[in-house]
Amino acid sequence: MPESALIAHVDTERITREQLVLMPTPAGTDTHKVIPHIEVVNAIIETLGFRHIAVHKDEYAVSRDGNKMFGLMELDQTFTGCRFALGTRLSLRKEPSHR
Repeated sequence: MPESALIAHVDTERITREQLVLMPTPAGTDTHKVIPHIEVVNAIIETLGFRHIAVHKDEYAVSRDGNKMFGLMELDQTFTGCRFALGTRLSLRKEPSHR
């Protein structure tokens, strides 16, 4: 069965889940709580596990400043030669409000 592949943008670097743990997280503010990329990834994996779904393969890419993360999780659920995949996109940066 062919596997999926993360298509990373030109200004990103591919990293492993282990490298994602080492990514620095900027400080939050009174109105913006910053959640590290790895915490979101771990929460997704844990939630999938509650449903007896495992991650078969995962790939990540981060922007040069580390604020944006893109991910692809290929799930260990198949049917008739197909495999499910889950894409993630996260940003640590607080976007300016549009008032």
